[in-house]
Amino acid sequence: MTASTENDFTACTTHNSITRYTIGTDGVVSEVKDCIQDCNLAGTNASRCMEGGYYIVNESTKAYIDDPAVTTGKLYQCSSSTSCALVTDIPIGYLVNAGNKAYTAATDVPYIQCKEVTGGEKQCSPIAVSTKTDCTQGTAAGLIAVDSNGAITYTLCLATSATDGIPLNSDDTEGKSYLIGMESANTFGALKASHFVIVNLSHGNVILNKDTLNRYQFTAQNSKEVYEQVSSNVNNFCNDGTPKTLDEYVLDKADTDTVDYYKKASS
Repeated sequence: MTASTENDFTACTTHNSITRYTIGTDGVVSEVKDCIQDCNLAGTNASRCMEGGYYIVNESTKAYIDDPAVTTGKLYQCSSSTSCALVTDIPIGYLVNAGNKAYTAATDVPYIQCKEVTGGEKQCSPIAVSTKTDCTQGTAAGLIAVDSNGAITYTLCLATSATDGIPLNSDDTEGKSYLIGMESANTFGALKASHFVIVNLSHGNVILNKDTLNRYQFTAQNSKEVYEQVSSNVNNFCNDGTPKTLDEYVLDKADTDTVDYYKKASS
């Protein structure tokens, strides 16, 4: 069953038979969206939760937070539809907001941003994502929504060139790692000119890799995709036994740095 009017999305939480609702005016439907069942984090046992999903909620009521100005929310992650826990080791980056209902533009907060603030404390809040044509409209590292004929693709700008957008939730980028330019302060850390940090992409999430364990990182020439240094990736490094020409980045981390910074090696 589908709700029939703009305001009928409220039926999503009161009638189990309704699975989708429409948005429109004067009887003209402009969009149809899926109902989202609330993940119950307030009870003793969770229910209807997204496996692997992140939720940002009020600490006392466990109600979803959809106001980007609220920075006091608590981050939860669910290991199954019935098992969720408070995240104590908060990842830095952008997390897909499993509790985003997006019933109206004002409450559309598809991602949760987690960053380090003064004193080393980590702070998470839901965020709206600005719609832009591509990363040429601003190359600071961050998240944008690219609208292509009504189809939204969440895209990570690497702040290394004007056209360096990496689409999230794509088979081409899933499970890969990328260098993020730190020419200006951003979600991943403070300004550190000519330096880079590494982020990992997984299921639409963009998470800072604070401790990479490698002194050297390698990419294809003029690329920012980091090659994992494992035997199964030998073709990225060699062609029939002949080493390929790669870009090399060297760990350049000061004692006071809390993340691994890299700098491109001199050619």
